[in-house]
Parts: sequence; structure tokens; C-alpha cells
Amino acid sequence: MDNKPIIRVPATDRPRGPLFYPDDTLRTYELIRELIDLKFFVWRPSKYHIKHGDVNFWPSTGTITIDNVGRHPEKGKEAFIALLQRMYPRGRRARPEAPIIQDNLPPPVTVLEISLDDEISGSLSSSQERSDGNNNTPW
Repeated sequence: MDNKPIIRVPATDRPRGPLFYPDDTLRTYELIRELIDLKFFVWRPSKYHIKHGDVNFWPSTGTITIDNVGRHPEKGKEAFIALLQRMYPRGRRARPEAPIIQDNLPPPVTVLEISLDDEISGSLSSSQERSDGNNNTPW
């Protein structure tokens, strides 16, 4: 692992620290990667805890707190992930699919291919037939 912290651009004006610190434990690093894979985009308000939404987690002690509520009765990584999944459901959401409307489809487009090469060679022979003897064409 690099010794340089990875910094991501904050979504708000609130200053945020790096997502990974050089002295993070492998367990903390793997937890953050797992949360990101689960689409829980976390941030680090301090070097010692991880936050998503209103949920805070301290990996060293396993303590979970919820903003404006207090300490969660359960502890540990699994309880933290389960709480996030209950509070912030991810994955397959019941999104209504847009119906396919075929009544108002535009009419099919007609494409004409015009080749002037055929017309020029054909018109030369016919113009030669229509010209008078002095090479005067009718047009």
C-alpha cells in the first residue's frame, strides 16, 4: 500500500479527509473496499472512524452510532453493514420500467439513392442522338 493517502473530491463544501490513511489496518482497508463494492460511499470524518449518511463506525472498537439518535446496541463490522443495508437499501430497487409505446412511432423513412454516374453516361448517348449535325444540343 502507498504511503500517500487517497483523497476524493467532497460532494459538499464540508472539508473531508482522505479515504485511506497510510497506517490503516488491512481490516479497515478491506472494510472500506467492501462498502464501496456494496455502493455505500463512505467518508472519514476522522482518521479513526468511517461514516455513511447518519451512521458512524469505529473499526478499532466496533462501535456504531447514529447521528441524533445515539449508540447502536449492536457492535462490529457485520452489524454496521446490516444497519446500512436497512437504513440505505441498495441494489435492485422497484423502479417502474418505462412502457414501450408503439402507437406514436414516426413513419418509416424512405431513402432514395441517386447516382449521377449512370445518368451522365446514358444522357451522352441520347444527347448525341438528339443533336443536329453541327454539335448543337437542344438545351
